[in-house]
Amino acid sequence: MAIGGLAGPVIGSIADATSLQTALVPLVVMPLLSRLLIRGLPPARQSANR
Repeated sequence: MAIGGLAGPVIGSIADATSLQTALVPLVVMPLLSRLLIRGLPPARQSANR
C-alpha cells in the first residue's frame, strides 16, 4: 500500500467535513515545504571509489 492509498480516505474525510479546497491545501503546501527544507541541506560529497 502506498501513501496515496492511506492519504486518500483522510483527504476525502477532510473534504466532506470542510471543503475540497481546504482538503487539497496540504497537497500543495507539502511539496513546497519539502523543497525549502531540501535547499538547506549541504551538497552530497563525492565518493573516493569513483
